[in-house]
Amino acid sequence: MNTYLEGVIRKGLAATQLTDVEKSMAVERYRHEISLILPNREKTEAIFYMILLIVTTTAILFLLAELTAPHAVRSRYPMPDEGFDPLQYYTRDRGIVAYLPEIHLFAHKAIEQTDELYDLLATADSEYNRDKTDTKHLTKQSGGKRS
Repeated sequence: MNTYLEGVIRKGLAATQLTDVEKSMAVERYRHEISLILPNREKTEAIFYMILLIVTTTAILFLLAELTAPHAVRSRYPMPDEGFDPLQYYTRDRGIVAYLPEIHLFAHKAIEQTDELYDLLATADSEYNRDKTDTKHLTKQSGGKRS
């Protein structure tokens, strides 16, 4: 377990009324649980990278939706009864039109990140399935059953 994280856990436990033996047992239990969740540095970094991709992609898509949702229908269809013509309204000096190149860049970034996330998830899934079918942990003593 990371020494910084262990220090934080020890400080948290110091504030409790546990005995020293109970605190040591708790640290060992936390160490074991954390090693199950975050088995090594490479996998931990991969997990946090995926989280970062999810958060940034979601933020970009949310902001794009906020910017473009009011224009989804109005920009495509004339409304003669309201005297609205999208071709007259959406001119180059209109903000949403003027910033379309930048909006496109953000949309492109979100698509790239989504593609990368799918690739990472597919890799993680294939590694998970490979680990599940790995027979190195099977022994003759267990009669071919998973131990």
